[in-house]
Amino acid sequence: MLRLELGANYTWIHRNFDITGAAPGTVVPVFAATGVPTHKAFVHANWKPVERLSILPSVCAA
Repeated sequence: MLRLELGANYTWIHRNFDITGAAPGTVVPVFAATGVPTHKAFVHANWKPVERLSILPSVCAA
C-alpha cells in the first residue's frame, strides 16, 4: 500500500495597537511587538511506502 498525504498552511499577521493618549504614529517602546513575523508558511508531506515506515519531511518559513 503506497500512501502520500500533502498539507500546507499560510498565516498573515497584521498587528495594530491603539494606545490611548499616544500621538498617531508614535512608537511606545514598552508596547512594541517584537519577534512576531508578518508572514508564516508551513508545508509537509507524509509518505508511507510500506505499512511500518512513514517519511515526514516538512518546511517552515517565517
